[in-house]
Amino acid sequence: MVPRHYVLTWMLICWWLVNSLLTSRPADAHPFAAAQAEPTGQVSGMVISDEHHPIASVQVQAYTDTDGDGTWQEKGESAYTRNDGTYTLCCLVPGIYRIGFTSSYHDPEFYDNATTVGSATDVQVTANVTTADINAELAHKGRIRGHVTDQRGEPINHVWVRVYPNDGDGTWSWIQSGETGDEGAYTVEGLDRGTYRVAFAPGYGSGFYGEYYNNAATIEEATDIFVDKHDTVYDIDAVLEGPTGRIQGTVKDEGDQPIAGAIALVQQDSDGDGYWSNVIYDETDERGFYMVAGLADGTYRVQFLDYIFRYKRCSNLRHIEQYYDHAETLAAATDIVIEKGKTQKHIDANLAPAAHIRGTVTDLAGTPVSAEIIVTGTTNDLCFGTNVERDGSYDVGVDPGSYYILFYAGDSLVSYVAYTWEFYNDVASEVAATPVTVGPRSTVADINAQLAPGGTIRGTVTGPDNLPLPQIQVTAYTDEDGDGIWQPFSTTQTDAGGAYAIPGVGGYDGVNYRIGLRDLRTPPQYHPDVYGGMGYPENGTDVTVGEDQEVTGIDSSMVPYASINYAPLARPDHLVVTWDAATARWVANDTVLANDVDAEAQPLQAVLIDPPKQGTLTLNTDGSFLYVPAETPWSSATFTYRADDGNSESDTVTVTILPAVSQQYLPIIRR
Repeated sequence: MVPRHYVLTWMLICWWLVNSLLTSRPADAHPFAAAQAEPTGQVSGMVISDEHHPIASVQVQAYTDTDGDGTWQEKGESAYTRNDGTYTLCCLVPGIYRIGFTSSYHDPEFYDNATTVGSATDVQVTANVTTADINAELAHKGRIRGHVTDQRGEPINHVWVRVYPNDGDGTWSWIQSGETGDEGAYTVEGLDRGTYRVAFAPGYGSGFYGEYYNNAATIEEATDIFVDKHDTVYDIDAVLEGPTGRIQGTVKDEGDQPIAGAIALVQQDSDGDGYWSNVIYDETDERGFYMVAGLADGTYRVQFLDYIFRYKRCSNLRHIEQYYDHAETLAAATDIVIEKGKTQKHIDANLAPAAHIRGTVTDLAGTPVSAEIIVTGTTNDLCFGTNVERDGSYDVGVDPGSYYILFYAGDSLVSYVAYTWEFYNDVASEVAATPVTVGPRSTVADINAQLAPGGTIRGTVTGPDNLPLPQIQVTAYTDEDGDGIWQPFSTTQTDAGGAYAIPGVGGYDGVNYRIGLRDLRTPPQYHPDVYGGMGYPENGTDVTVGEDQEVTGIDSSMVPYASINYAPLARPDHLVVTWDAATARWVANDTVLANDVDAEAQPLQAVLIDPPKQGTLTLNTDGSFLYVPAETPWSSATFTYRADDGNSESDTVTVTILPAVSQQYLPIIRR
């Protein structure tokens, strides 16, 4: 579960996070429009090992000899084999190909049983036809296998086993790894013929001490292991020292059916201050079984969690969390005491099902919309979430309680508002939202939303003679977090008539944008500018766009490149300084000019205006500086400066400097 103030921050950042990855598109083109494809064919087959097992995740690549000189080059996108070893390599222009197969754990091969692309067999690809049975049998590379146990002979799970080849200069570099399972067994695959050494690294919090094979403290003292081509070396075992205490049990539902994928999280109040910190966890297998090992003697408590976690989003509960023994809170949990390194068995749980909120999300015409559902507590920081299914339905598991529901149709990798977000029930803010209350083991249905499409900004760019300007990059900027820094959100360019359109912008109750202009020609003929302003988005005029709204007439006139010079834009800073014993000064880790800009891209110089009253400052023209405080210890100091481009100066801005803690570098905070 994630505090809700992280959620909206993430959503806003994602809108412009990878804008630089997007390519320019014609003014009226939809960003997801696809070009008409010519007829193609495809190749399919199966890849198995020399032990006659299907191999998943093998890369399959097509090669062509385009000019007939015997040089075969990669053609098109590669494909990967499925869990059953099958693959389909699509979208190949008709012609002669050769097919290669690459696996991390097997020798590479080309069809048909060739070691090089030059000796491979030709494969004819025909339009609208699947060329089948282009199969391969790959020989496995060398392997190392063994078991890891504690001093009592009990298996240890979650031990990383790392294999190091000799680099030839006396050094050893990690190349492959494996992990022990519940039985303590491991396999490390994908080893070429050679000599190796093996390290055993226990899981974080386990309490066991790592070592190298065979019972060595360092890699230099480790025993060599020779692996021949295609061979498997067995019995590379380890017995790890350390605490031998264990907690194990099963996690089931209220119907006594095992729950796979649940988390058993072990916590300990090590110093008796009432704060229980996480020690180690395990995930239940298909039997609902878990085991954590390497626990020192002491008192522990166990929390059981079962949810579908979505990266940088909120969790979707499958079952309600619980503490041992059937407690709702950590404070009410039962202590589990480990003495003399023994195992505490039957630390079990039966989890109640989550409550559910269900509904549909469509557009105004009733068509399902790809969206995310964010559920936040009305009186706490609980947060849950899920994605809308292809049919427009959603089902999110939550704790019993009262919630606000946010419907958000976005993509973390695309700067494009396909639909504007809203809260239930058809309102723009959490303050105006209708709470949804759900009880234990219950479901609240029909929490639906209809999302409106985003808006569009349209305009025309002309020159001083009022003629249209093509090839002008037009960028919509937003100040997402309200700090006065305007970041690129979406970009397009003008067409032959100087017209542009930026679709996929706007919001439920209006979003402000500022429009920047830049000549894409080399060298540029027209000076960069901003709609309604001078040179920078910070100086521009707001363009407010609501949902499903066309904002037109956002026109601009650009002037020749050398005809004007805008003053630089300086931005306030919070900079960390560190103590330099050699000069007996506090030295800046960055310059005050690092986040300043000049519309004409002229080099900038820093000009001190008001020095700090708390000490003496030397500001260099490159923006670096030295500081001597009047008194120590000190907590902060401020000074003001301007940025000079040789023709004009920026407005005066303030710099706040802060001493680094323990002489360590801290992140630079830009405002």
